[in-house]
Amino acid sequence: MIDPMRRALTLGIFGLSGCSVTPTLDLMTHSFPSLKGPKKSPISAASIAAIPYSTLGVSVGSFSPAVMVLAHIDGEELTWVSSDRAVLVTRHGRLIRTKGLKRDLLGTEFIGPDPLMSDSWPDDEGQSGAKFNMNLNRENESGIGVISSFSEPKPDVTDTLLNGRVQLLRVDEKIVVHQWRWETTNSFWMKPDGQIVKSTQQFCPEVDLITMERLNASVA
Repeated sequence: MIDPMRRALTLGIFGLSGCSVTPTLDLMTHSFPSLKGPKKSPISAASIAAIPYSTLGVSVGSFSPAVMVLAHIDGEELTWVSSDRAVLVTRHGRLIRTKGLKRDLLGTEFIGPDPLMSDSWPDDEGQSGAKFNMNLNRENESGIGVISSFSEPKPDVTDTLLNGRVQLLRVDEKIVVHQWRWETTNSFWMKPDGQIVKSTQQFCPEVDLITMERLNASVA
């Protein structure tokens, strides 16, 4: 059951066009940098621990990291909101919807299983991948076909916001969109149990690489 403050935060997500800001968002506005603005204060373990919700550290391109709060849970889908009311929706670490970016991802529909959810990495012949469609917020950009292929997870040392350099398992996903003649590589760092701790993802050329990192998993 969602507590009253979380319910208020969830309702605030779906009314972002107005001037109203929930108390939690208002506190974040004064305490943490926004997703697309200059850094106001460092992200510290103490400041993150003071937030009674799961948190996500997010940066877009060269912008400083911002803190996003887990505002809603719908099965495997987690909805995160920032102090400037941008919204990201993830599923098992994968970015599937956005609101408030330069260009938004309206939905992601897989044709078959997502290897990130099934740990379906390359087989003995080195084959692994997925197909899915993306819907974006421009005319005639629904059902954009994407083909992805995964590498085998390997140990890798990466920088984290709160814990410095840590060793995790890394898997790379090559993304190809033939309609745009565009490709990129997404990377996911995970614990041995498959939990995604950090990722770098890009869903279209106009939006810079998005780095996401779990900071406080007090709820999910």
